[in-house]
Amino acid sequence: MLQLNSFALRAHSFHSLKEIREPSFFSSMKKIINLKRLNNSKKIDINEKKMGELTPKRMFQKARLPEEIIPELARIHAHLCGDGSVFIFKIKAKDRNFRAGIAYSNNNQRLLDDFRKDFTKLFGVKMKMNEKVDVSVKSIKIFQELTGRFGDFGSRKWRVHNSIKNANATMKLEWLKAFFEDEAYDEKRYNRLRIKSMNLIGLRDAKEMLDSLGIFSSITGPNCDLSYYLTIPQWGSVELFNEFVKEPARK
Repeated sequence: MLQLNSFALRAHSFHSLKEIREPSFFSSMKKIINLKRLNNSKKIDINEKKMGELTPKRMFQKARLPEEIIPELARIHAHLCGDGSVFIFKIKAKDRNFRAGIAYSNNNQRLLDDFRKDFTKLFGVKMKMNEKVDVSVKSIKIFQELTGRFGDFGSRKWRVHNSIKNANATMKLEWLKAFFEDEAYDEKRYNRLRIKSMNLIGLRDAKEMLDSLGIFSSITGPNCDLSYYLTIPQWGSVELFNEFVKEPARK
């Protein structure tokens, strides 16, 4: 007489004795029985664990962007278009699992600290400081949030998202100031601010925001290296940037 676990019989529907004798049926029953044993084993309540046992990523990570553009998000986006990087990779060619990360590099400590502070407020994680030249964090969730909403951050592919271009003047200024901190040359001799980039479409987005703020600018190029310049003449007389100090000054 064929004997089967009563739990397995209740969990699996069948139509004939022949179906019960099939090897695939017993394989399914084994999985169900093992699952029941696992469920009956000791369960761990995460609330009973000490907070010190949880990693910072598990404790604090929000990985959810606000619907509206806020200053921290505007600055982070601009820095990632400038000296930042948003990347995904596999450790081995045959590895099915992807790793992802976000990093920001700068030789100015204040800018590194400010980016790290904004990132913590926005995502709830503390980025790792690497020899005072960059900050970084590994997170597939944050990668998906950023690229899912804003697209590619590659040096030739980044764009200013419509949610930023259509934001209020304060958010536009936050983005432009952060971007200028990374990419602009303050040419005091000619009283102009100049940005050099390989990304013509991205520069056009930045110019569109400058135009909306009533700030005159021009795009020239391509240059011999196929780059383009976004130039703001009479930089010293642009009132909206009176309190802006370009640092570090690039030569």
